[in-house]
Amino acid sequence: MKVHPEIVNSKLPKRKVSDKTQAGGLSLLADSLRHQTTEFFNNSTLHGVRYIAEKDRPFCEKFMWFSFTAVGAVTTCIIIVSLWEKFQTNPTITGLDTDFHNWDVPFPAVTICHTNPVDEELLEEYMNVTLGPTTPLNTKEMLVWLAALSYKSIEEHVATFANDPDLADLFKDGQEVRAAVLEIVHHCDTLFYECEWKGDSEECCDLLFPVFTEMGFCYAFNSRHAERTWPWQTQPQPEQFLEAFIHETDTKWSFLFNAYQNTTIIDMFIHSSVEMAGLDLSAQLSWDRRVEIMSFSVKHTYTTEDARQLSIKQRRCVFADELKLETSSVYTYSACMRQCRMKLCMAFCKCVPHFYPLIGESFAILLSLYLLVTSSSSSLATAS
Repeated sequence: MKVHPEIVNSKLPKRKVSDKTQAGGLSLLADSLRHQTTEFFNNSTLHGVRYIAEKDRPFCEKFMWFSFTAVGAVTTCIIIVSLWEKFQTNPTITGLDTDFHNWDVPFPAVTICHTNPVDEELLEEYMNVTLGPTTPLNTKEMLVWLAALSYKSIEEHVATFANDPDLADLFKDGQEVRAAVLEIVHHCDTLFYECEWKGDSEECCDLLFPVFTEMGFCYAFNSRHAERTWPWQTQPQPEQFLEAFIHETDTKWSFLFNAYQNTTIIDMFIHSSVEMAGLDLSAQLSWDRRVEIMSFSVKHTYTTEDARQLSIKQRRCVFADELKLETSSVYTYSACMRQCRMKLCMAFCKCVPHFYPLIGESFAILLSLYLLVTSSSSSLATAS
C-alpha cells in the first residue's frame, strides 16, 4: 500500500481571509466617515447643519435644511472665486495722499510741433549750396515731406518719391536724411521769443531743444528724449539730464513762450519728462493763437515697495529696475510701444525711420520707407 501526501492549497484560505479583511476595512472606514460626519453635523456652529443629522427630525425638514446649506455653500464658493479673480486682476488700491507738499514736484515736459517745421530760406540755401543748382524734380517737396515725416505721411506719399530714381538716389543712407532735416528746419530763435520759466525771462534756445517724434520734427521743454547735438547749438548739453522742478517758494509755476509763425497750427503735448510725444499720446491743444493761457492739473502717482510681491500682470505696472528698454533708460508705456514699432520696422526693412533713435540698425532711405509701407500693408492684409 502506497501512502501519498494530500496536497492542500494553502493560498486559497489566505486569499479568502485577505478579501474578508479588505471588506471589513472598507466597512470600518465607511462607518468611521459616517460617524465623523454625524458628529460634525451635531457639533458644528454652521447654522442649520446640525438639524440634518438629528434622527428625530422629519425627512422634509432635513431636506429643507440640506437645501439651504447647499445653496449657502455654492454661494460661498462663487464669492470666493470672484474675489480670487479680482485679486488676480485688480489687487491694488489707489489712495489720496493728504500730506503731500509742493516741493520737488517735477514739471511736465512740453512738446511743441509745427505742422510745417521747414524754414523756406534754409531750404533754398540747402538746395543751392549742398545739393547743387541742378536737383531732381520734386526735391523741394520731398525735403518738406521728410521734415514732417510721420507714419501717416509715409503711407500717403512715399510711393510718389520712391518711384523716382533720381530722388531715390539723392541720399546714400538714412544718416544723410536726418542731417538734411536738421539743416532745413526752423531754428528755435526764428520760432520762439520772450520765453519765461517760473516768471524769470530765459533765452528760448536754452529751454527748447530739438526732438524727433512720430509726428515729425518738434521742439521740447524739459524732455529727456531731446536731441543732444544739432547744427545751430550754441552750448553743449550736460551729460546728465536735468529735470525741471517746482517748489512751494516759487512765485510762478509756469512755462511761457511766444511764437513768430502766425500762419501754421502748433500742436502742443503735455506729458511726463520721461515720456515722448508719439502715437500713444494726443495733443492737448492745437494752438491757433486764440488761446493765451493753458492751465492743467497734475496727478502724481507713485507705487509703494509693497507692490513688488504682486506680479507685473496683477499690478499692471513695473518698477524701473524690472524691465530694460533699448531706446530709453527709463521704462514707460509710450517708450515700450515705440520700441515695439521700431522692432516691427526692422523686421520689415532692416531699418527704422529717421525720427527714431538708432539701435543697431540703419536709418531708412526712400526705398526702405517704400519697402516698409508695402511690407506692412501686405502683413496687415494677411492678418485681417
